[in-house]
Amino acid sequence: MEASKRVLPDWYKIYEIEFETYLLHIHEIYKHFEKSEDEYKVESKREDLFLKRIMMSKNNWSEKDWDEYEKSRILQKNLEMKIGYFHENISASIRGYSKIKQGKEEKEKHCDIINHDLQEVFELKNKENTMNGDSRRSVFQKLKEYSSRGMKSYLVYINKWSKKSKSKENVIILSGKEFYNKISRRDTFYDDLLDTLTYTFLHYKSIEDIQKNYSFNK
Repeated sequence: MEASKRVLPDWYKIYEIEFETYLLHIHEIYKHFEKSEDEYKVESKREDLFLKRIMMSKNNWSEKDWDEYEKSRILQKNLEMKIGYFHENISASIRGYSKIKQGKEEKEKHCDIINHDLQEVFELKNKENTMNGDSRRSVFQKLKEYSSRGMKSYLVYINKWSKKSKSKENVIILSGKEFYNKISRRDTFYDDLLDTLTYTFLHYKSIEDIQKNYSFNK
């Protein structure tokens, strides 16, 4: 008797990654929304009083208006951090690539993703403006150390919109689209990842909703 095959949802387009692995990593984003109220209460104790006074004065805001603005700002900041971890985890789930274990070796600190077979190393950043001068110099120095050992070193700005990669100080700079399409070895992975995430959060309010609506043919 022929074994039945597992049938993936038709909206799941990033087949290079196991569906369960995808669920594991987006679960962290869902948990962000579940915990958002508590996170806000903790963060609000450390609010920037100068920013508060300026924003309230300039916009003629009430205390309630400020609270809503500050809550939205903090939630977005925390969500951006979660999405950063998501990019690390999802790219490390593609065959051949893995996260660099922090502290395993001194020479392998501070970078994110490595492919030992292809001798490639990647540092992922959300945007170009997420690093100040000191952190940018530190990142380039670390990547140049890899380059000096014969590895290809890449700095990836996930939200960089330039269509062409460029090189600086023996470090290749990629956009998120170039990065994902490179490591997946297909030109539609980046767009497929966006489409898959969009469908997920549009149609499912929680991981449990996905698990409830998804079944295997065994």
